[in-house]
Amino acid sequence: MRTCHYLRTASRPGPRDTAATGCQADGLRAADAAHLATAVVAGADRFVTNNRNDFPREISEIDIVYPDELPEP
Repeated sequence: MRTCHYLRTASRPGPRDTAATGCQADGLRAADAAHLATAVVAGADRFVTNNRNDFPREISEIDIVYPDELPEP
């Protein structure tokens, strides 16, 4: 199971004040780690991505969803 650890760098953090420290150690690139951390800290229900290699469903902090699995509009 991949887990990520988050470090809030401000008392009232916004997306630019959030750093994902553990995600990079697990092999995510800095930009991917920042996107994931921002979604988690912002309280998103799910993280939609085409990147199945770097964002497996085993990430425990948020539901990972792939676009081809979304219902048709």
